[in-house]
Amino acid sequence: MPLTLVLGPRGSGKTYFIVEVLSASQRLIYSNFKIKFKNYKRLKLLDLLFLPKHIELVMDEFYSIADSRSSMSYVNVLCSYIAFQLRKTDTQIFITAQQLGSIDIRYRNEWDYVVLCNRIQNESEDWHFWDFGFVIFDKRTNTSNKWVIPYIHAKENFHLYDTNEIIEPRNKSRISYEFYKSEPKKLFLQGIKFAKIIKSNSNISTKEKIELALLKNNIDPVWTKLCYLILKR
Repeated sequence: MPLTLVLGPRGSGKTYFIVEVLSASQRLIYSNFKIKFKNYKRLKLLDLLFLPKHIELVMDEFYSIADSRSSMSYVNVLCSYIAFQLRKTDTQIFITAQQLGSIDIRYRNEWDYVVLCNRIQNESEDWHFWDFGFVIFDKRTNTSNKWVIPYIHAKENFHLYDTNEIIEPRNKSRISYEFYKSEPKKLFLQGIKFAKIIKSNSNISTKEKIELALLKNNIDPVWTKLCYLILKR
């Protein structure tokens, strides 16, 4: 089954394109953004290890899962497995991003279709109400096709998803730690916040128990040492 990259700036219709294409699908749809379909299932990072066969897989804003700048991370390696192997299980994969360069190079090399999304001006002066235009490149046939959806038709499916839904990065707490390091006082205050969370749920006495408590609360273990020092004050 094909791997499709859907590219375009914010508001160009990337999410709409996927929802439109999958609206008739009877298979399970695993997606990291909410789609109001009965066959929708929320995609979590751990799900990538246990995905069933014969599904639709959607990864919106793909850089939040596997950034091109961390190509040797364990998540990127796992995603490589998906790119090379999961399609053999009759799984169709859709990946969206604002820029091709933000996508891991393995996916950039393995695509079957690339969809370039843009807005096409109509009688409206406000671009929010312009029509949706898509240019679809087929690698296997080396051809391209254009697809235009009038805004008046497209808006009928807007209720099926939230175009402003924020896709959180998979390692947000680790990233926040790196940012807080530039301002030690704020780093300390955030450490106190996390320490209070784990202290209320666990009997903390060692670094190992602190790390386990952080994991239980979905907080990256990079905070272990600071929380240990705070709790031992």
